[in-house]
Amino acid sequence: MPEGQILEFSGLTKRFGAVTAIESVSARVEPGVVTGFLGPNGAGKTTTLRILLGLVRASAGTATIGGVAYPELQHPLRTVGAALEATSFHPARTAHNHLKIMAQAAGIPLSRIEASLATVGLESVADRKVGGFSLGMRQRLGLAAALLGDPGVLVLDEPVNGLDPEGIKWIRGLLRSLAAEGRTVLLSSHLLAEVQQTVDAVLIISQGHLVYQGGLEELSRSEQTVVVADAPDRAALAAAFAAVSLEFDALRSGLVVRGREPEELGRIALAAGVPLSSLARRGGGLEEIFLDLVSGVRTHPSAEAAGAPAVGAPAADAAAVSAPAADAPEPGAPEPGASSADEDEVEAEIEIEAQAEAEALAEPEAPTEPETPTEPETTPGADATPAAQRAARADHELPEIDELHDDDDTDAALASERWAAAPPRSAFSGPTFDSLLFGPPPSDDTPRADDEEEGGAAR
Repeated sequence: MPEGQILEFSGLTKRFGAVTAIESVSARVEPGVVTGFLGPNGAGKTTTLRILLGLVRASAGTATIGGVAYPELQHPLRTVGAALEATSFHPARTAHNHLKIMAQAAGIPLSRIEASLATVGLESVADRKVGGFSLGMRQRLGLAAALLGDPGVLVLDEPVNGLDPEGIKWIRGLLRSLAAEGRTVLLSSHLLAEVQQTVDAVLIISQGHLVYQGGLEELSRSEQTVVVADAPDRAALAAAFAAVSLEFDALRSGLVVRGREPEELGRIALAAGVPLSSLARRGGGLEEIFLDLVSGVRTHPSAEAAGAPAVGAPAADAAAVSAPAADAPEPGAPEPGASSADEDEVEAEIEIEAQAEAEALAEPEAPTEPETPTEPETTPGADATPAAQRAARADHELPEIDELHDDDDTDAALASERWAAAPPRSAFSGPTFDSLLFGPPPSDDTPRADDEEEGGAAR
């Protein structure tokens, strides 16, 4: 017989950015009883269960199963059976094959497949594809997967969702029988009337804070009941209550008094001569108490002992106070997107130098003054051979045009070629991306395809 384990949450906190889903949740779930986990939509129920099952990492605090975190369990499926949603099935896979894959992956005997399907009443549709299952049948299959390893702990999220009245009655009896065997059963639900008939203890969470933990009988005790009294002259009734130092809250339905009996309030109103229009007890019903707890109308000592803040305080504000300012820059560090002054100066110098080079190369050629036949002009190096003159023009240092003689056709042609082919000093002299991808560009002597086509057309 599998043994139940104690589920314990200690200071559990989870933040998603600036939003605090749950904060400082501390609770204890005992084996042998069915515990309901209640809360409105968005209260943090599913987040808490996912942290317990190792699906979400907590920002602070711990959630353990028998004192051990879920990732550290030696046989997870044989220790904890979980059903968080009824949509994690392959639609083309049969119910039997779905459980078979899980059993083979976890080392569970295949004989447990038929036993689990029989427990949830799906043995007659074991060979049907899950894609044709209704929502209620999917819920049953999810419960069969949770029972596959015969675990001592069951964690179920909305297990009665999609079930018909007969199915709800069936799962109520099943969960009670499992708890009677000593297993730990924790289920979340927002169907309060159904939970009241199923569970023995409840955890109530609102806006990420635990507002109650304990048994149903303790929740429905007289000191937790409230009495609503109203009168045509509500101000006179409020003055009568204040005269006897009776604390009350004024709501739309009337004056709400906690921890007193209706008879006592009736005598106070009678002594003050105030006729009442209504006098009713509110308490004992889980739904009414639940709504009062989650709205902050009433509080319970179990939540006050845990140090939970008052319900209604924005959770995001608490997160902003407690969370460190992660986006604040470190002292002395440059702001994001800001460049240093040195880099700007270097870039400016490079741009100025490149612009100066371009302007120098773009200057028009100075006109060559014609030589007089009687007085020829002599230039330095005129007696040198053309080869020596070409060696003197290394590093693209071209002679001035006016230094060339008109009769020196060789030097003039060489100067023109060097002038046209010399790249600017600021240009990139390495290989380009196109040359690496497509190879070096064709030389001037290599005929191009378009030149060949034009030549062919000309011929």
